[in-house]
Amino acid sequence: MSDFTKAPVLFGPKGVLSTTDADHCELAWSALANANAFSASTAWGTANLALYIPVQLDIPVKVYKMSVMNGATLGGNTDVGIYDEEGVRRVSIGPTAQAGISSLQTFDITDTFLMPGTYFLALANTTTTATYICASMNVPRPRAAGVVEQTGLTSGTLPNPATFAAYTRTFVPAIAAHYQTVV
Repeated sequence: MSDFTKAPVLFGPKGVLSTTDADHCELAWSALANANAFSASTAWGTANLALYIPVQLDIPVKVYKMSVMNGATLGGNTDVGIYDEEGVRRVSIGPTAQAGISSLQTFDITDTFLMPGTYFLALANTTTTATYICASMNVPRPRAAGVVEQTGLTSGTLPNPATFAAYTRTFVPAIAAHYQTVV
């Protein structure tokens, strides 16, 4: 038996890792600097489409909720999740009815520990007409920042693993992961 006791995991302050936060997402800075703030209610446009937006995490965290900002028209099922750089799904909520016109929809997810690094916040929907609050951007900017997409999902379910393909859209949705720091 060891003479050392196992130290408990301690949690510090809470925070948000988001596509709208310039400290964690290169695209957020572009959107704010070019007056393309996250405000437009944008139609998803393609059924069973997933978008993956890279964010940078500088500290170890426990992620426990995710949120999206819904637009003026609701439709179909939403799935949100987090992926690592290799396309491995770390967590997702699974297809859930989009709810709350022009409001934040928050999902309880399985508590997931993430170490510092690059991750992708993912959003999928089953319909073409569902809207989300997005920043409008020309294709080259998100593509250069590492945004990728995937079409042909099954019932809007985020896949594991993801098959990242070149980004072809002109919008980036507001997605957030709520975390607590690990001390």
